[in-house]
Amino acid sequence: INYEKGNKEIQACNVHPYGVIYGEKHFLIAYNPERKAIRLYNLTKIKSLKVLDEYFDRDESFNLSEYSNNSFGVYQEEPLNVVLQFDKSIAEDVKNFHFHPTQKMKDQKDGSVKVEFTAGGSLAICWHLFKWGKLVKIIKPVSLKTIYKNLLTEATESIKNK
Repeated sequence: INYEKGNKEIQACNVHPYGVIYGEKHFLIAYNPERKAIRLYNLTKIKSLKVLDEYFDRDESFNLSEYSNNSFGVYQEEPLNVVLQFDKSIAEDVKNFHFHPTQKMKDQKDGSVKVEFTAGGSLAICWHLFKWGKLVKIIKPVSLKTIYKNLLTEATESIKNK
């Protein structure tokens, strides 16, 4: 593939495709033999590709479902046990929303909905939670609350400075 890196430079690399993940952005999941690692390639940044007449042995221990279940969106990091509580005013919307493949939802006595899942991608989780505004509370983990609070502080500071 010819892949556009962050600095707009185009880099040619041979990859062993394992699958595609569709979400807000779409990614090719592929083994990069030069880096000796599974890598994510944003489909919009693949400028061209050529199918080679070469064979590769797929790592049979790699499981695309497990790989994608470890992350929120496409960000891979140590999974967190996330617990969120959504206000009763949006309970029906929340019940019809797919947050993560590992999610469990439970109605609360006050009409709110508790959502639990295990995933990495703290930053992506926080970005996602912004759309629910004050109608969502992060119950666990504390580290996610801290990241969320820091993002809110940064956003507030950027508004003050303009």
